[in-house]
Amino acid sequence: MMVSKTTVNILTILVIFTFFGIGYITFLQYQPNSSVPASVAESRDELDTLKVETRKMIADLRQLENINLDVGVFKGEAYLHLEDFATAIDEEPVGRDNPFDPIKVKLIDGSTRTVQTGSHADDGQDNRLLLF
Repeated sequence: MMVSKTTVNILTILVIFTFFGIGYITFLQYQPNSSVPASVAESRDELDTLKVETRKMIADLRQLENINLDVGVFKGEAYLHLEDFATAIDEEPVGRDNPFDPIKVKLIDGSTRTVQTGSHADDGQDNRLLLF
């Protein structure tokens, strides 16, 4: 059964309008229930809770201020005799000074050719395997 182009176009337009309609109703027509004012009792309860939490946080901060760290542990005999088992990391060679300079490559037949990096232009030469 062959469906005509007109039918397909009409159905496509209907689907698009349906999605726009659902989006409009969902996002633009939605308004939060802000007409109901919060009661004074709820506001006072929230304020009291905030006061209690603030006092607790201030007490915790004062407790943290009273902490004294003893660095004498690092001067102790046991700490000074610890061994370092880390392995040394070998220096790796640094790359080229200018990474945008053309690269000289060696072809399989032994000839060399300069290649511009990042270039996708076809220069008319054959595509032999390049060895870097």
